[in-house]
Amino acid sequence: MRNLIGNTHEITQNMWALSLVRKMEADHAYLILEGVDEEGGRATHDAHFVVKAGTNNKKGEVVFREYLSISKLREVAEGCHSYTWALEKAQVDRFIEIVRAEQVKDIDYVMGGKTNISGLFGASLEGAGSSESKESLVNSSLNNPSLDLLLRKGHNCGSWAVGVVQALGLKAPTSWLSCVIHVPRNEVKGTHNADEEEPTTRCLMM
Repeated sequence: MRNLIGNTHEITQNMWALSLVRKMEADHAYLILEGVDEEGGRATHDAHFVVKAGTNNKKGEVVFREYLSISKLREVAEGCHSYTWALEKAQVDRFIEIVRAEQVKDIDYVMGGKTNISGLFGASLEGAGSSESKESLVNSSLNNPSLDLLLRKGHNCGSWAVGVVQALGLKAPTSWLSCVIHVPRNEVKGTHNADEEEPTTRCLMM
C-alpha cells in the first residue's frame, strides 16, 4: 500500500509517511501522517497551526485530527504540493506526542512575510504576534539558525510544521533551517520525496 500524498512511499504498520503539504495557490501549510492501523486499514492524521479565534490574529493553536476520510485525503492529494518523509513506528509515536504537547502551549501567531529586516520585505510586524515573540524569533535565527524551532514563542503555519519535522530528526530542506518565518507558497512547490532529494526552494526570511 502506498501513501496518497505524492504516492512516494510504501506504508505499513511499521513504516508510515509524513507529508508537509500546501494546497495549490494557497498560503497554508500543514502536516499529514499516513500509515496502516492494527486492523490493516489506512490510518490518517493531520496537524495544523492556525490563528486562534478571538485573539485578533495574535495567538495560534494546534488542531490535530485523527482518521481523515479517504475521500478527503484523495481530494487533498490531487491538488497539493508536498514534501514526504518515511517514519518508523517509534517516530510516529513521537510525532503524536509532540503535536499533543504543542496543543497545550501558548504560542503567538506571527504573520509570514511582514518584516523590515534588512529592508527586504514589507512594512513591519505590527499586529502580528507579541513584541517578545518577534524579538525572540529574530535573535534566535540570527544567532543560532539551527535552534529547535519549537522552542520559539511565535510561529506561522509553515514555520511550526517545519519545527515538528526538525524535532523528529528528519532531513529538512537546508534553506528552511535558517528561516524565521516562511510563506508556504514560496517554500512548498511540487511533489518531493524528501528522503531522496535535497529540495531547492527559496527562503523568505523575516
